[in-house]
Amino acid sequence: MITLIHGENAYERDQQVAQVLAGAEAVERYDGAEVTPADIGQFLQGVSLFAADRLVVISNLSDNKPVWIALGEQLEKVDAATVSLLLNEPKPDKRTKTYKTLQKIATVTECKPFGERDQAKAQAWLQQYAKAQKISLDTAGARELVRRVGVEQYTLLNELQRLAVMGDITLQTVQTYTEESPHDTAFDLLAFAIDGKTSAVQQKIRTLQASEDAYMTLGLLISQAYMLAGHVLGGNAADAGDLGVHPFAFRQAKSTANSLSETRLQLVVAELAAVDMQLKSTSVDPWLAIEVALTTIAESAQ
Repeated sequence: MITLIHGENAYERDQQVAQVLAGAEAVERYDGAEVTPADIGQFLQGVSLFAADRLVVISNLSDNKPVWIALGEQLEKVDAATVSLLLNEPKPDKRTKTYKTLQKIATVTECKPFGERDQAKAQAWLQQYAKAQKISLDTAGARELVRRVGVEQYTLLNELQRLAVMGDITLQTVQTYTEESPHDTAFDLLAFAIDGKTSAVQQKIRTLQASEDAYMTLGLLISQAYMLAGHVLGGNAADAGDLGVHPFAFRQAKSTANSLSETRLQLVVAELAAVDMQLKSTSVDPWLAIEVALTTIAESAQ
């Protein structure tokens, strides 16, 4: 049997591969970069070369384009039922003849990653995994962990295991020991400014200076301002798809937008635009420019 397991969800792909390997008594593993066209011929000889219980596993073969093409040319000439071959591919080119042939003759499983809209799914999966591993993780902690870390499963597992050594994982545990992503940090920073929390703005900037890039932070702030403008000017008709932004981030911006008038929105946009111009045309310290702009925004709320 020929099996193709592909997709950008590395965790799910590894799980699917493990299930296939569990049924094989002998496994031969190959890196696709080291495989030659001649090897492909041997692998596809099936039971004439390998015992029935032996499985050949090749990873990332599609990166080796000449050999990937050679595989496609030979696939139609073999009896797939006599071949024990597993292809593990993160992102094969679906336009190639080889992929299209595999779709016809192989057992194909696609492992799609969670997207921004799948935070609830990621949270449910994380809680299920924690329960199976006897790790105490409450609902609020799981939700906050996904919010801070994101939805990539291996990243979530690494953070879960890191926190598990401290005991029960609660909302407070995650807030204390798990760093926020730059996106969420930038949102908090702008929200503090709009709410008039000058000291919180300055404290957050001091924290960011130690680990984040000022230019990237400004870009995120501008992105946040764009979403706020969508809410303030578009009202109930505002749509994330029309603006080309992630639905979750757009929803997250709504509560801040509710307290923002068009006049103050104009101030926010003007201050961030001024910082952007300063950084492009002068040698001003970028963090100082950001702090001055956000402080001005914060003081306008008082």
